Amino acid sequence: MGKPLPLDGIPTPRYDLLPDNFFIQRVVQATRGCPFTCSFCTVPALNPGFRTRPVSEVIKDVEYAQFRHWWQRKVVWFWDDNLTIKRQYIRTLLTAMVPLRKWWLTQASMDIADDRTLLNLMKRSGCIGIFFGIESFGVESLEDAHKPQNKVSKYRDKIRALHDQGICVMAGFIAGFDGDTPETIAAMAKQLYDAGVDVPFLSILTPYRGTPAYAKMVKEARILDGRGWEFYNGYNVPFRPKNMSPEQLLQAHRALWREAFSLRYSLLRIVRSFFRLRFGAFLMCAAMNGFYCLKRLRGNEPMSFNESSVYSEFTNLTGTEQQLNA
Repeated sequence: MGKPLPLDGIPTPRYDLLPDNFFIQRVVQATRGCPFTCSFCTVPALNPGFRTRPVSEVIKDVEYAQFRHWWQRKVVWFWDDNLTIKRQYIRTLLTAMVPLRKWWLTQASMDIADDRTLLNLMKRSGCIGIFFGIESFGVESLEDAHKPQNKVSKYRDKIRALHDQGICVMAGFIAGFDGDTPETIAAMAKQLYDAGVDVPFLSILTPYRGTPAYAKMVKEARILDGRGWEFYNGYNVPFRPKNMSPEQLLQAHRALWREAFSLRYSLLRIVRSFFRLRFGAFLMCAAMNGFYCLKRLRGNEPMSFNESSVYSEFTNLTGTEQQLNA
């Protein structure tokens, strides 16, 4: 097993090797790691601790401009697990970005909503979108996710704080926690709209190896044998849920996906964003909702696998785990 290394001296990526059909090409990492330990997340195992790159080196990546299209030169996508967690670092980075006049997006924890000084700096430096891992509207489900910092009663106020700066709020929701039922999953389409989410991302709980969720399900004998790696894509069910069958979870998620990205909800989110988001954030919101709505209208929903789709090297995962621990 390796160990985390300093991030100094990482060169600017060879963006010129990317084909033009990559809509957003300038993907940047300023940090790696996250201090939280969500039950489903692989980051603590893959990127333990929290490391930062020198701001001057990050700015070199941000300044790279040899792209064909204007939006590729304009947009910076920070592919960080939790970019804003170290406040002094993010303030230094964003202050350096202010004169560059870029549009940028990333993911962060909901606690940034309480830091009005940081939110103002995010706006001035060109932030158009923040992804929050909200995960659920159920208290028991949030406990299962190991996310006690997420308070359901505060969702709307925290999202509004970003909207006050014209920033689009993208949010991830996961179906399949121990507190979930088909009914609570179905209710999320309206709940996420009422909370003010501009772009939802909807997945199924996936117990990857190395996560607390996987360890728990192995202990409880809930990993389903015979379900290969294709079931571990965030849209299929490789385990036995607590309050429903695997098929019920799959169908509940698909119903949620169809409802959330229906023409009605997609248009409602786009129209609402026109009045509350800055121009770049509105364009992103409209593009993302339009993309998923079009998939919905064309019947291009997430692919569902059956038990005949199996990669032999990924079968009998629980048996292998027991051998490794022997």
